[in-house]
Amino acid sequence: MFNLETLGVTDEVCSSYDKIKIADFRSSIEYRDGSYYVSLPWNLDKLNEVPSSYNVALAVLDKVVNKLSDKNLYSDYCKVFLDQENEGIIERIHVPPSEFAKYTWIPHRPVYKTESQCTTKIRPVFNCSLRTGGKPSLNDCAYTGVNLYTDMLELLFKFRTDTLVLLADIRKVFLMVKLKSEFDKNRFCFFLKLEDELVCFRYSTLIFGFVSSPFILCYIVKYHVEKHAAGPCRDMLLNNFYVDNLVKTHQSQSELLKLYVEAVTTMEKGGFELKTCSSNSEIVSQRIQLDNNGSSHGMVCEKVLGYMYDPMLDEMKLSSGGVERVVSTKRDMLSVNSSIFDPLGLVLPITIKGKIMLSQVWKLGIGWDQAIPNDILSLWNSFQKSLKDIQNIGFNRCSVQTDLPVILIMFCDASNRAYGIVEYMYQRGRANLFFAKAKVAPSVKRSLPTLELLAVFLGIKHVIILVKMFPNLFKEIIVAVDAQVVLSWLLSETINTKCQFTRNRLKDIKSMVNELTDKGLEVITPNAFLHSYPGSAVFLNFDEEMSSIEPPSRSDLIDSLKYRESILNKFRSMWYEQYLMSLRELFSDLYQSSFDNKIKVNDVVLIKGFKSRPHWSLGRVMKLTQGSDGLVRSALIKRGDTLQEHSIKHLFPLELSITHSFQAPAADQGDDLPEGENVVESVREDQSRPVRHQRSVKERNPDYLWY
Repeated sequence: MFNLETLGVTDEVCSSYDKIKIADFRSSIEYRDGSYYVSLPWNLDKLNEVPSSYNVALAVLDKVVNKLSDKNLYSDYCKVFLDQENEGIIERIHVPPSEFAKYTWIPHRPVYKTESQCTTKIRPVFNCSLRTGGKPSLNDCAYTGVNLYTDMLELLFKFRTDTLVLLADIRKVFLMVKLKSEFDKNRFCFFLKLEDELVCFRYSTLIFGFVSSPFILCYIVKYHVEKHAAGPCRDMLLNNFYVDNLVKTHQSQSELLKLYVEAVTTMEKGGFELKTCSSNSEIVSQRIQLDNNGSSHGMVCEKVLGYMYDPMLDEMKLSSGGVERVVSTKRDMLSVNSSIFDPLGLVLPITIKGKIMLSQVWKLGIGWDQAIPNDILSLWNSFQKSLKDIQNIGFNRCSVQTDLPVILIMFCDASNRAYGIVEYMYQRGRANLFFAKAKVAPSVKRSLPTLELLAVFLGIKHVIILVKMFPNLFKEIIVAVDAQVVLSWLLSETINTKCQFTRNRLKDIKSMVNELTDKGLEVITPNAFLHSYPGSAVFLNFDEEMSSIEPPSRSDLIDSLKYRESILNKFRSMWYEQYLMSLRELFSDLYQSSFDNKIKVNDVVLIKGFKSRPHWSLGRVMKLTQGSDGLVRSALIKRGDTLQEHSIKHLFPLELSITHSFQAPAADQGDDLPEGENVVESVREDQSRPVRHQRSVKERNPDYLWY
């Protein structure tokens, strides 16, 4: 039952060495008296070389005592250890000075927590990475383990779904896993001065700062949960923890209450206490208060995966960063940028400015502690002032409901300084900001189209992640990019660029798009909005969500049709006046040896005439004519029912000429047709806009051209 796959350890993340070490560790696990006991996964050959380090531990202790005594905080620091002693987490040991060298002593120092939500303001941190005399540290001799944790960003995405939320923490989580042997305990000894007396202690549990602790903790939690019967609670406890933080969303209050009660009972059996629980559900909140499992800090907001969350308003805000820090060097700039924790990109338009300015300073070759030029420093001070307001900006936590289909709309864009994406979830007539990400332009100078392509690459990668996370959620995914060069690269069957970097990114994007289309997602171009085909995602299809909407009145229908027509007219205007006008710049080099890569037989082209470009005629290439030098000089073009030879200089391909063929459905939307039944497309020569003439069903061609 406890194989590696059930615990999240797969061949993708686990080597043969990992499997051996994990199997040895699993065999050491014991459950007794309501707690788990383990043996630590050491590399014993190196462990024998670890020095005692008692001299360093004593020297560090003297500095800590003096520093905290000056601030009248040493008694608070000692109280943390005394409380741990009362709970059996640490134990006193009698070690005479002559035997200090037989134990491993770890230096410790205080860490201060200033957040109002933190109930313990001062905590000890142990330096298990201490190296002295060229010898290895404890962390050097321990097996690190594999990462079994749920990705934080993935858990944040889950946190932004559904209307109800449950939050909880495991109390003193690392200290709840016990050590089995005296051998392991003697590796975690430390000194403490109590009333001017030097007292020796050692830990009988895992400690924070030991490199194996995160892996052991996550493994033990999953090991414990896997013992219980399959169900929603077990799934939640296996997949919704990040270290000690539990985050779960739901649509039903009764089901969420049931999950809370089962989770508390399940975790208690393994010696883990779920505390600091909160919810925006009134029923669940009442039960939490009844169980005395609520927050004790008395603040309105809870800290969730780095963000501040208000259960009453169901809003998210950013935590405080290094807003007040005085900046004068590159080191200071990096410190302020790093202090702003916003993995969802909710305030990305503000924070990206700081990263761009840091990039500029970096390019100037300024040292870490050198003064920043006054012109950049002036811009930075203005940027830093804007950071004071971001903590007051509230964002709706719930961006999407997982029980209803949704449209994901992603915009990709770039400038010479940065490129990025922004995602919106469109559901029930409302769009909610879901995620944004931007990167500073590479130090190696790239063209603007290449940066636009990198934005698309970044966006498609993220689409893949979301589709895997929510496989049945998305009704449509729209990726919008306004760069015509990038569109031509993406929609072309061949890669028409000499830059190897760009060619590689295009190959990656096409591979990811193929992965999406394999999942049944349809790829559409701007042309599909002008002339859609039955069954296309452009058409509004009836679904279950529509059944809950009341039928509109006659006047509402008329207003809706008028509004729809106005949008289409505006789109057509932009199509003919802007999009078509840009084709000349894209394909101005047709007359060259690489011409075969730009146009071929059956392509639809614009034919240059005396009128302005929007009124040029359309035609289909029937034959290419080569000169004596082997280069294509002209082409036989069909316009309506006539054939005419035209110079290559007067022909300009359309977007549809570089798009892939689409296997369109038949008129009855799905029935197979006998081979050879075609639809012949023709263009009326006397009109500036194309007209499709549909002949009999026997002439229908499955390879549609949309124009």
